Amino acid sequence: MFSQIESIIGAHNIIHATQARELYPCPSQSSRRIKGVMRPHTIEHVQAIVRWASEQGVKLYPLSTGRNWGYGGGSPVLDDCIIVDMAALKAIRGFDPELGTVTLEPGVSQGELYNYIEDYEHPYFCPVTGSSPQCSLIGNALERGYGVTPITDHFQGITEIKAVLADGSLYQGQLDQMGVASSKLSKWGVGPYVEGLFSQGNFGIVVEATIRLEPKTDHSIMVIFKPKENDHDFAEAVRVSKELMQTQKKVVSAVKLFNKAYSAALNSPLPRAEMEKPDFNVMNWLDDIGRKNNLPEWLGLIFIYGNDDIAHISAKECKRRLKPHCKAVTIIDRKKIGIIRLVKKVLPPLGLLKILKEQMDTVSASYDLLRGQPQSRFLKAAYWRAGTLPEKQKDYHPGKDGCGLLWFAPMLPMKGKDLLNFEAIAKDVCAQFGIFPVISMTTISEQCITALLPIMFDPATELEKAMACHKALFEACKKAHYLPYRAHIDAMDWYGEASNTNKSFEKALSQVKSEIDPNNLISPGRYQHSRKA
Repeated sequence: MFSQIESIIGAHNIIHATQARELYPCPSQSSRRIKGVMRPHTIEHVQAIVRWASEQGVKLYPLSTGRNWGYGGGSPVLDDCIIVDMAALKAIRGFDPELGTVTLEPGVSQGELYNYIEDYEHPYFCPVTGSSPQCSLIGNALERGYGVTPITDHFQGITEIKAVLADGSLYQGQLDQMGVASSKLSKWGVGPYVEGLFSQGNFGIVVEATIRLEPKTDHSIMVIFKPKENDHDFAEAVRVSKELMQTQKKVVSAVKLFNKAYSAALNSPLPRAEMEKPDFNVMNWLDDIGRKNNLPEWLGLIFIYGNDDIAHISAKECKRRLKPHCKAVTIIDRKKIGIIRLVKKVLPPLGLLKILKEQMDTVSASYDLLRGQPQSRFLKAAYWRAGTLPEKQKDYHPGKDGCGLLWFAPMLPMKGKDLLNFEAIAKDVCAQFGIFPVISMTTISEQCITALLPIMFDPATELEKAMACHKALFEACKKAHYLPYRAHIDAMDWYGEASNTNKSFEKALSQVKSEIDPNNLISPGRYQHSRKA
């Protein structure tokens, strides 16, 4: 079966089914039959694989680095696919130091681009997420991932795409195929925006993308705020944060919010002994640990960029406006970060000092993330419920390390009442299944904030209830109009169930798919509303 393609990409770049199944462990424990793995090293290899697959009648499932953690890892949506692992496509080319554009292949990770920028001393931010330095930039952008550096919406930062289509041909945009150099500078080009089909789609295999980078500012500041513990002041703190983003564009870049359960998971050990008791209650434990460790109901971060004067003026304005609605507002600039890091070094990891040291580590990592340096620190939370935590952060891999992780990430209006309503829904649903309602939120615009609820579970004993909790959250949030912006591989068809009356969206996608990929060769089932598609 593989002899023909072996002669083109090399037998050492093909892994057969018996060996392939263990290579892409899924943190959410969603098992798939995999026919094999192919590891192209060039765009021409990808084209050859697609042509071969078309002749053989086998389905392909492309991935970048396979770290789509809580959404299925590197597992395909449907069984019996061949994985096209593009981790070896690592070219970084065409960097324009004046305009800040750079062309990447899908295997380039956040850490690799960050090192490239630093090594050549280019004054630009690397677009990062809170995941890990080993995660693909292009893979994250195509899934509409987000971060906190000035270009928070990573797909918005893509200006040009090249993709291999199901017939093996190479798609290029209108201006790009005409050789127009400025095609890399404008996202929209000329004519219909076809490139949008490759974001959360299955219309081709993206092999190259050009992204624009934001110039580094002289200074970055975090404003940490703790809203007063009543609904009115929390809602007002959210309103003020939104207005600061609206009135100080490019300076106030993003807002993050963390509930008490998140703070507990990041800074306190799992209560294993208590959980074995028949009367253990998740919410009661969170209230108790919150009182013991003085954890706020909500913790907020505002990320600010600018030269020293502008950044400090903006930070003081944030503090002035937030103060009436908060128990505390703290401005963290590079000077304070330096002090925090010095204190952290001398603190002994004992008792409450250990918790304080963990909190300092979180603040320090958040500041580095603000400066565009990829971090693994926040992935540590995935190990809270289960899994063996590696000694070195660079080795974190929730799939290989035995974690149980499903991500649920609904989009919410940037209004305090909606944020509180979602948390109430999450607490209610999670309590039914004994899941800790750990929630963080990140703005993707002044109007919209995305919540992230990691359903953490023990794969040995809690898989069934974790899956049930995931579905229950989807159904409860559907009623409140808070659906996720991104789907787990087991949830691709849930959206079809949610739109059971008007099928115009599905019909249009089906028509385009049948024209571009009539044999459903590439990523079958991915963002298709029928698992049999």
